[in-house]
Amino acid sequence: RVVALSWRRRGFRLWRELHALWVIWRTYREERPTVVHHVALKPIVYGSIAARLANVRAVVNAVAGLGFIFVSDRAVARWLRPLLRRGLRWALGGAMTRSLVQNPDDRELIKALGVEEGNVVLIPGSGIDERQFNASLPPPGPIVVAMVSRMLWDKGVAELVQAARMLRERGVEVTVRLFGAAGDDNPASIGERELRAWEGAGDVQCVVD
Repeated sequence: RVVALSWRRRGFRLWRELHALWVIWRTYREERPTVVHHVALKPIVYGSIAARLANVRAVVNAVAGLGFIFVSDRAVARWLRPLLRRGLRWALGGAMTRSLVQNPDDRELIKALGVEEGNVVLIPGSGIDERQFNASLPPPGPIVVAMVSRMLWDKGVAELVQAARMLRERGVEVTVRLFGAAGDDNPASIGERELRAWEGAGDVQCVVD
């Protein structure tokens, strides 16, 4: 059963954020879950706070990277980073809280926040097992590279476009296709104008929402 939540991933307005936190807490109080599972940074912080206030016994947080605030050099990110560090230390540090990470770098980042090592669990969730899936020779014909992702600067989209340009300059016939959502409310979103400019210049083919 889906419980609707009025939620915005972008921006911070105190009253709106407190209201979202209150709705999550109220939902946990009404549903009385045995365990809650939060995915992505903002739900992890708000959900973990609500879970403690609602006396939820067990919390699992799936950390798929630490997001815009930890990778951006923008003033707002630098301002929010210390606050988020304190919030994450508290949110991820409960005795019955476990954080799932998909790579050693994220594990070390979370431990650096002051979270005990026993609360952080590394799972084999990123990439493929090269022992099971062996590389093969490419098929004949032009190379087609597909990127399936949200269109965010920090996902490496621009770097892929630059790589495609470099390959074409060297005479390598390659087509790059971008599959994903444009116009996301993430501060690092790549605008529709930029995507169409790349497409118009022949750098990529865009298949975006």
